[in-house]
Amino acid sequence: MAESLEFHESGFDGPYINYLEKHIKGKIISPYTVEIDNDLIKGYSYCSEDHEQLVVVAHEHQILQDFKVDVHKTKNYDYLIALFFNGISFMEGEREVFINTPKGFIFLKGDQKIRINQKKGITQKAIVFQINKSVFSPIVIEKLEKINTYLYHSGNKLTTDWYKGMIKGLRHEILPQYKEKWYNARLRLLLVILENTLEKFQAEEDQLFFLDHELAAVQRIRYLITENLKVKPKLKELAKEYGIQSTKLTNIFKELYGQTLYKFYNEQRLLKVKEELENTNKTLTTLAYEYQFSDVNHLSKSYIGYFGVKPSEYRK
Repeated sequence: MAESLEFHESGFDGPYINYLEKHIKGKIISPYTVEIDNDLIKGYSYCSEDHEQLVVVAHEHQILQDFKVDVHKTKNYDYLIALFFNGISFMEGEREVFINTPKGFIFLKGDQKIRINQKKGITQKAIVFQINKSVFSPIVIEKLEKINTYLYHSGNKLTTDWYKGMIKGLRHEILPQYKEKWYNARLRLLLVILENTLEKFQAEEDQLFFLDHELAAVQRIRYLITENLKVKPKLKELAKEYGIQSTKLTNIFKELYGQTLYKFYNEQRLLKVKEELENTNKTLTTLAYEYQFSDVNHLSKSYIGYFGVKPSEYRK
């Protein structure tokens, strides 16, 4: 059973690095750095703080066991922004919605929390900002205040290039005595990139930003497809019903699930056909008709493409 940690929304007193040390069971080795070496994590967390405005933590952790971290925005700050994480999820009603942010970020306000699902064997390299409104320009604040609970950004060239420079290359050129100064400078640059990116936010028209209700709608659409595999989904009708542009619906679906809506539907109906072949005596003609294939040949060709064998051979 996976263990769990929780960063509470109740806030903290004193330096954030002390709060961090306690919750991740690490050891402070410098004014900015916590070393972690326990049953769950091995690595470092770098913490920079301006207590009146923001705190930012850069994590580089080797994950030793599966575990979950529930992260809330603390009462000390107005917003939380998590960047470059794999395995983030949040609850939408009774369903858990999974997203990754390897090139982008998720923005939170209010009482919403995110869960970081850590998997044994991966190295998690990610950043978390907690920020007060005073850090941002009035234009950015106005846009952020219109967001209900959370906002997802899929990443752009600025965030990608920053990540490559910070995580994959340039830091190894910095002498040890200058590492903390360099980290501070790079994290401040990332904050400028975030503010620049957020100022460009154009709500529903934006193809890189996904709003909370849009993510929730795509989650419901995916569930609807899996529950109604005998009905071929129609992108334009779904987009109209759920109030999302067709292009944006396609982009969100692919971002969340790694494939297009139609590829997902085709995969799921083929899996269902395989199940029917195992458990019923239905003919291929009947299955082709029920699962919206144009004819038996279409079903057979799709089946071979996915499973590598003919459906007729599977029953022999």
